[in-house]
Parts: sequence; structure tokens; C-alpha cells
Amino acid sequence: MILILDYGVGNLLSIKRAYDLFEVKTKISNNNLDFENSSHLVLPGVGSFGYAMKNIIEKNLYEKIIKYSNSGRPIIGTCLGMQLLLESSEEFGINNGLNLIKGKVKSLNNLSSTKMIIKPVNIGWQKLNKNSDNKLINNLNSNDEFYHVHSYFCDVKNNSNIITNGKFNQKIFPNIINKENIFGVQFHPEKSGKSGLKLIENFIKINC
Repeated sequence: MILILDYGVGNLLSIKRAYDLFEVKTKISNNNLDFENSSHLVLPGVGSFGYAMKNIIEKNLYEKIIKYSNSGRPIIGTCLGMQLLLESSEEFGINNGLNLIKGKVKSLNNLSSTKMIIKPVNIGWQKLNKNSDNKLINNLNSNDEFYHVHSYFCDVKNNSNIITNGKFNQKIFPNIINKENIFGVQFHPEKSGKSGLKLIENFIKINC
């Protein structure tokens, strides 16, 4: 079963509809039994980092996510969900994350030659610039594009955790990361057409 984590933030139904296109059971939930019975965990996310982490802690999900990661079963964070995998974020002050992958979440202003008064947003379709091979991008090619919409990026500490990069103001940022059974994508696969569905299929096939 694919568990799509309900922690009060995220486009849960659109993600579920995308996974439901494959012959796999999916469920939106956060209860203990579904954590135990699932084979894969999807960490969705739309909104602010601090609010998302507040919900995770208040709903007693932090320890469950850490335990899940330690079990070796695959986890994927989507958009904000990817950012939550890191140590901390500077969005609206410093907020601690799940600390599953080393790095910090920073404003896209850090990729600009001049600081913008208005919060910068990276929105639109981008190709993947491969940094290393990975089973999450099997059978994807250089022409595949994915839909991005975000104002913060993951400044990942170890280059070995970066699978592909995107570009903002001609500077690169990680848009797929991986450490062992933990995966993150900065874009929205569920909104990325056939390419996004292929990536979702790849994730479903991963058996760590």
C-alpha cells in the first residue's frame, strides 16, 4: 500500500489520483496501522515550512516518519515535502525539519544577483539536468519536463545526494535528491503529465 500522509497540508487528492492510475492500493491517512501496513510513504506539501512542521509535531507524526525512514521503506517528499526532509528552513524565521538529508532550505533570493523586494517564485516547466544515475529517473530523458512552483530551494550539503538540478536565474538548484531510501522532488509529478507519471511509476517500483 502507498501511504499518502495526511498532516493537514498538501494537495492530497491530486496526488492520490495520480497514484491510483497504477495497479497499487493507495490511502490518505496518518494512523499507526497504515504506517505499519504500507510499503511506501508519500510526504506531500503545499504552503509554509514552519506551519507544516508544526502540524507534523502536533499530530504526533514526527517520530512515526523517523521510524518509517529507519525501516528502510521508500519515502518521497514532493515540493514542500522535499524541503521538510532537510535540517531546517529560513522561511519565516528558522524552523527545524526532519533532518533526514543534510542541508538547509533557503530563499531563491540566494540565487539572484540582486535581492528582490518581492519574494521570487520559480514557476513553470523545467527539464532535469542529471547529476547522477538513480532508479527514480529510469527511462526519463533530457526532454522530459516537470512543473515547478516554489520560492525556496534545498541547499543540500552533500553533492552525492543530488540526482538532478533545475535552474533559476541561470543558477542551479537541486530538484531531485536521494539518500538511501529517502527521495525528494522539488516539482509536482502529479501535475507533470506523462513524465510525472513515469517518475511516480518508478517510485512505486522501488523496493529498498
